[in-house]
Amino acid sequence: MKKFLALVGLLIIGAGFKSSAQNFPIDTTTKRIDYTAVVPMVGQTKDQLFDQAMKVLHKMYPNADQKLAVADRSAGKIVLNGFTRVMLKDASGVMVPDPTLIRYKLTILFKDGKYKYEITEFVIEKSGMPWHVERWIEHNNPGDHTYDKGDRVQEHLDFLYSDIKRVIKELTDGMKGEKEVIKKDW
Repeated sequence: MKKFLALVGLLIIGAGFKSSAQNFPIDTTTKRIDYTAVVPMVGQTKDQLFDQAMKVLHKMYPNADQKLAVADRSAGKIVLNGFTRVMLKDASGVMVPDPTLIRYKLTILFKDGKYKYEITEFVIEKSGMPWHVERWIEHNNPGDHTYDKGDRVQEHLDFLYSDIKRVIKELTDGMKGEKEVIKKDW
């Protein structure tokens, strides 16, 4: 009975340690991270949305043309192979680049009056083999000794989580377009 209560206590405590990085949206079918949303854009055609997205992506990504895998205006589809360079705090608290590079796929689909974005396929290239970020999430629990503190897994996940939120915000804000500033003659 004491062992059972100790196990239940550890499970409850362990569940409390998970941070926001553990709240990645996971697709129930693929078991992979999947940020997906449909955004209404009343009064805009598929072609207008496509053109606006191309402008936004060129602002967001240096050399966006090289990262575009698909840019099909008539089909209403853009696929961009993006990546994020992980930044971690050093001993003095300054953010410095980590050698970890996480690749992802950003797909944007357009219809009249709306667009849909999907950010999927989060992969770290290790020895030429795809290594899915979901492994970090799966093993980032108290008591799991797959990684040690020196691996800084939670920090990597926290950075990725906040960086993808930034990408989504830049995309959705950029798709709204620039507001016209009307100068009043005074």
